Amino acid sequence: MKNYRLTPCDCGESQYRLLPRRWWMRAWPGRRRYQCKSCSATLLLPRAGDKRIRKHSVLLVVVAALVAAWVSFYIVGYREDWSYNASKRAAENQ
Repeated sequence: MKNYRLTPCDCGESQYRLLPRRWWMRAWPGRRRYQCKSCSATLLLPRAGDKRIRKHSVLLVVVAALVAAWVSFYIVGYREDWSYNASKRAAENQ
């Protein structure tokens, strides 16, 4: 995987070339992928002046964290139930 810079390089914006977005970049709708012509750095830079997208990105991260927490609690609960039932079956078979 390439290293992506989240800050601009020192070469200047006139050296940047806009690249097509990858599928995983949809998580950051306010950022665009550029490549610098002089230093060949790959950059993920925010679009200028669009605060609405930045709020949307924060909301997306919060929702993803909540879903991950819910899924982990569900998985832990399922694992505890499975472990309890397995020990109960083992005790009944002895």
